[in-house]
Amino acid sequence: SGVPIWIGALVEPGIARAGRIADGFFVTEVTPEEFGAQVAIARTAAKEAGRDPESIAMGVHLPTLVTQESWESVRDAVRYPGWKYDDMYAQRAYAGPLGLPGPWGDGEEARLRETSLVGTPEQVAARIAEYATAAGGDITFVARSYLPGVGPEGQRRALEGLARVRELLPG
Repeated sequence: SGVPIWIGALVEPGIARAGRIADGFFVTEVTPEEFGAQVAIARTAAKEAGRDPESIAMGVHLPTLVTQESWESVRDAVRYPGWKYDDMYAQRAYAGPLGLPGPWGDGEEARLRETSLVGTPEQVAARIAEYATAAGGDITFVARSYLPGVGPEGQRRALEGLARVRELLPG
């Protein structure tokens, strides 16, 4: 009843808290396997708190770009929002021009590829289905599709691609 309360978390205490008290659990930038393990933590905590574990909605928020272009041609655009979010604290009092990410760190690109959905509508829909399977059923999926390095035409095509992804998903 009322407005559902969701809790986002990446570490076990927060995930368990979501299971004990929230209407939904929300996570970002994880693999399907990691998501499945986190869902299990939330559902176990719900059961231990006397709640129906299946009553808690599960959601995932991932960088998403529906495109025909290669990873190499879009990787910097996919990287930028996450980098800028990480950079905000250091830049909070800075009033100069926006910076750009430095060189890729060890494993950074591989991790971004694992936790981003980039590809054709069919490829993106298949990856979303992997997350739903890992969670044991229905999920709420939020596409982080604002990618400043993708121009207006690319953004329009990507959003049209998301409409096709929606058609490919069950339900």
